[in-house]
Amino acid sequence: MNKNSGIAKKCLGIIDAFNSKYDVDVMSECNGEVFFNQKKIKDYSSTLNKMRFYYYNDIFLGQFSLFGKQVRSNKYDVVYVRIHYFVTFGLLRFLKKIKRANNSVRIYIEIPTFPFDKELKSKVYRFRNQVNRITIPLLKKYVTKIVTLSTHDIIWEIPTVRISNGFLPAVTDKGLVRHQPNVPDNEFHIAMIAQFNDWHAADILVKSLKAYTLTSGPVRIKIHFIGKMIGKVTEMVKQENLQHDVIFHEEMDANEIAAFLNNIHVCVGTLGHHRKNIQLDSSLKNREYAFSGMPMILKTPDLDFKENLFFVKYFPDDETLLDLAQVLNFFGKLKTEHPDYKTEIIEYAKENLSWKIKLKEVLEAS
Repeated sequence: MNKNSGIAKKCLGIIDAFNSKYDVDVMSECNGEVFFNQKKIKDYSSTLNKMRFYYYNDIFLGQFSLFGKQVRSNKYDVVYVRIHYFVTFGLLRFLKKIKRANNSVRIYIEIPTFPFDKELKSKVYRFRNQVNRITIPLLKKYVTKIVTLSTHDIIWEIPTVRISNGFLPAVTDKGLVRHQPNVPDNEFHIAMIAQFNDWHAADILVKSLKAYTLTSGPVRIKIHFIGKMIGKVTEMVKQENLQHDVIFHEEMDANEIAAFLNNIHVCVGTLGHHRKNIQLDSSLKNREYAFSGMPMILKTPDLDFKENLFFVKYFPDDETLLDLAQVLNFFGKLKTEHPDYKTEIIEYAKENLSWKIKLKEVLEAS
């Protein structure tokens, strides 16, 4: 896992929530290194062959056997495991040891977007998913509930806890400057931040800008993409002669993003969930935008950002382009009716989007 990835930030938020009630042990791995709390207990990163072993072990067995000593010496009250698609035999043995040490332990397994079969593109992943047919039925012997971002009440014959994603801000709102974007009055700046893939649909935003430029609108709109961009989008920008109005930025850390967003009017969420047949959004990026005090443009419904919220503008959840003239009108109305909109958005985020709030059912039940 990339230490700077959204998933890593999510895990830190979950840990923070459990720390509010428990003494927490953290078992984690990143780029071939396996940790118990802050101590490295295994390192596969020294050679290519070791990394290959690490990769295949990860998807077929998992690294759970490395934590046998800790499991034997600790009787855990609650165990929360986030799996990445696959239920491994190593995970099942790990859960069995956990239950043996304390039969009353509550075990929660969080799974990625469900169903996730369409996300498995590689031959190795598709083959490995067949093994899930053997391992998944064995989960219900150990697991209290499945934690899911979907609307399912039961998954794999196990009752669910339905949540939406929370967020743990790395920069407090005290570090945010309270002013309108410091750009020329005839410019409007839009940002999209992602680890870009096809389903982020940055191409829809580029095409929308091209359509707007053909209308000779009075305001010049500039698009900022932050993160590693896929090649077809950069080529599209050149083909449409938009190089001066579409700016690509390298990945930024939390402090850099907070400073950068001070000169952005609105942010854009994932525009292509429909390409994966996902009908409900719970993107971490939407929550980061909110904790940064940013109005946002969305397509896929997100239960934490209802259409009646003053700082959210929705467009149809399909390949339809964004009407950027409507975006300008949306922001103009917002600025007039909510002159201190950043403060209001951040307050909404604090009251509704923290991981302590999102995991309330888990924390109160355990």
